[in-house]
Amino acid sequence: MGRMLSVALLLLAAACGADAYYFFMQGSRMECFQEELKRKRSVVHVDYQFGEEVNTMPVRIEIVTPKGTKIVNEQITKSTGSVQATSSDQAGALSICVQWSKNTGSLKASLDVQVHVTNTGDWKEHKDPASGRTFYHNPNTKESTWTLPSEFTDGVRIANVDASESPKLEASKQEIEMYMNYMDAIRAVIDEIQDEAYEIMDFQIDFKREADSTYSGVFWMAMLQLCICAVVPAVQTWQMKKMFIKKKLV
Repeated sequence: MGRMLSVALLLLAAACGADAYYFFMQGSRMECFQEELKRKRSVVHVDYQFGEEVNTMPVRIEIVTPKGTKIVNEQITKSTGSVQATSSDQAGALSICVQWSKNTGSLKASLDVQVHVTNTGDWKEHKDPASGRTFYHNPNTKESTWTLPSEFTDGVRIANVDASESPKLEASKQEIEMYMNYMDAIRAVIDEIQDEAYEIMDFQIDFKREADSTYSGVFWMAMLQLCICAVVPAVQTWQMKKMFIKKKLV
């Protein structure tokens, strides 16, 4: 029953446009994942979590639109955080790539990707020239905010709901609360799966280390046996020749 619930929650997460990736980065090899954008204009939000090694050996994260435009190219020096960008050129496969700056070793990593179809309303997206961060400005109300406005996400404009539609708004609140409960349950399942995946990966690393050590021992043992097999007959031959010469048999 618990396993069926886990599968159902993961399917629900996929249906809601959220994908989570848990993996090990091997050296400086670039790891890439693809998200399908169903609409031309979409907001991509990525929560990341890396091992503590990223504090000294940073990770580069790139987000590339279906047309090949690089909308995110950042060097990550913190183990946890998020990046966000808007793709507005076309629908299709969007690529999210990460690359560790260290040439050897492995680094634990997880990416939680959410894609929102946008309906900007009166809000416009801008870049702060000083920090490079994205902010949003409403030219009609003269408001500005660093966070994504509710009108900008999922095509919902709650501010424009008429009083006559208040029952629908109340129903929508109940649905949102139910959705949030589902998301909490999904995140709990994802955390559990992530812990299990990390345990399996740690076991694989330990097993590989033990296997490499065993293979090395077997190799040197085989070399020792080969040397013994070569030296012993040579010594025996030398001893026999010495004996034959002493007894004047040759």
